[in-house]
Amino acid sequence: MAIIYALVCSWAVVLRKLAAWKHDRLKRIYEQAELAFQAVEQDCKSHEVALGSPADYHSQMKLLRLFDEKEQAREAWMAADLKLQRRRRRERAVRKFTGKKLPYTFGLLDMALVFKLIDTAREFGSYNLGSIVELIRS
Repeated sequence: MAIIYALVCSWAVVLRKLAAWKHDRLKRIYEQAELAFQAVEQDCKSHEVALGSPADYHSQMKLLRLFDEKEQAREAWMAADLKLQRRRRRERAVRKFTGKKLPYTFGLLDMALVFKLIDTAREFGSYNLGSIVELIRS
């Protein structure tokens, strides 16, 4: 069972790291969108204060477009944050099994997996791609 547990733990770590990478990337995108929006908003406000009239139509449309982009980036970042939290919870749930005693049959499943991998590796030269896909599906 140690092999299967190690595979499951590894998979949970990989999924969490991918989610963390995506979360960080989307957070940077949101921060850039926020800075761009604040810069244009500040320009529009200073223009309105200096002239005493609303900013021109082009500036207002640019501000609206940047606001929409900022909000879309924020929503994507928040969705990535939720996904990261779920992945962290799953990883913690998998790691709770560390040190617990399992029935002997799980060890048999582990060894069956190892023997199947050995048989597959030994016969790999005689397989074509279609039979490998069928093996994985079964």
